[in-house]
Amino acid sequence: MTILAVDNYIHRLNQLTADLRLVFPGERVIGFTDPLLAAQYGFNNPVDLLFSEINMRGMDGLTLSKGIHKQNGHMRVIFTSDEDEHTQAIEDKIIAGCLTRPVTEKSIRILVKNNLHKGCNML
Repeated sequence: MTILAVDNYIHRLNQLTADLRLVFPGERVIGFTDPLLAAQYGFNNPVDLLFSEINMRGMDGLTLSKGIHKQNGHMRVIFTSDEDEHTQAIEDKIIAGCLTRPVTEKSIRILVKNNLHKGCNML
């Protein structure tokens, strides 16, 4: 499985990728601070799961996820945000959830577990 993590802020991206590697040991986790580079990667490579900040410079997470999803129809998306209101505004079938910062290994595990019970194929 290939997992993309995208956030403009390197310290948040580093923490997110570290947590993802703990939750998904042995899986390929690739981080980008530039959403345009993440989009380019996603257009040219298979992506199974995208963790993306919603509000970013260069391209917002919603636009990024829609673009990559066109090339990777099976991909699931989890957004990260500082704002709670995004968690209730998301109802797209490709979106598996939204995590409010601070994102931790525990919060990722809970979201993954809850989505597996709903029948989402995240692993």
